[in-house]
Amino acid sequence: TIHMKRRPQFYVYTLIIPCMLLSFLTVLSVYLPVESGEKIGLGITIMLAQVVNLLILSGIVPSSSTNFPFLGKYFLVTIIIIGASLIYNTILINYYFQDKSLWCSFKISMRARTVRKVLPENIDNPRTVDKTMNQSLPPSPDSNNGNDVGNGKTSEPDNDAEERRKAICCVADKLAGTIFFVAVSIVHAIYFLPHM
Repeated sequence: TIHMKRRPQFYVYTLIIPCMLLSFLTVLSVYLPVESGEKIGLGITIMLAQVVNLLILSGIVPSSSTNFPFLGKYFLVTIIIIGASLIYNTILINYYFQDKSLWCSFKISMRARTVRKVLPENIDNPRTVDKTMNQSLPPSPDSNNGNDVGNGKTSEPDNDAEERRKAICCVADKLAGTIFFVAVSIVHAIYFLPHM
């Protein structure tokens, strides 16, 4: 009898080790601070690299509709974990910048309402439009009625809310990073410890 065994070094060095590194980079993308602005960019880059690895695998492994290859299942699970980290990062960034984006959209809508009230009545005479605009615009909420203009001071409630959001995001990042690290470690243990 003849026993044939495939040597796995090619698959280990070209597919499995890069995939393991990419999945552990997913954990690092969760730990990246929100202020850096690169959480989503790093996550999408990792996802694209993993999809390229899956395309390489599909070119190497013969296609079959009855059996899904072992490495294909492993790559699919890691893509799901990377996608979950992207969803988490999106929710966290949305929460972190929530008040700022709401405030900006509120200021824009208030200015638009003021302009709509002023323009239709005096559209023919530009001089009355200028006078009416100057009289009807409410003072800017950023100016604090002339107090602390230009020195960068913010009111205490806004500063406290921002500090609270930073603290919540920091704790959430540490918790999610630990959860993703455990998930990635469990996936690698399930897929590769029985085969060693």
